[in-house]
Amino acid sequence: MIEVTVRMLPKGDAQRARVMGRMLITNDGTGSAARGNYKVAVYARTNQKPHRITTVKQFPRKAFSVWILVFTALACAFGKGK
Repeated sequence: MIEVTVRMLPKGDAQRARVMGRMLITNDGTGSAARGNYKVAVYARTNQKPHRITTVKQFPRKAFSVWILVFTALACAFGKGK
């Protein structure tokens, strides 16, 4: 599982950091060594219930970095993905 957390640090102060959002990307186990299928849950702030749920299918896991997976997951969650 990959967890991406977005925090705001008021005036750069990590002690006052606030979580703005979170995303969990979980391998669903149905892909191959070359291509992965992932479940994506996007959470607003610290909510326990996902704001958006989607999937990323057939992601070429060895061809791209984790940041492309995160980008693709966000695009799918917010309507710009395949």
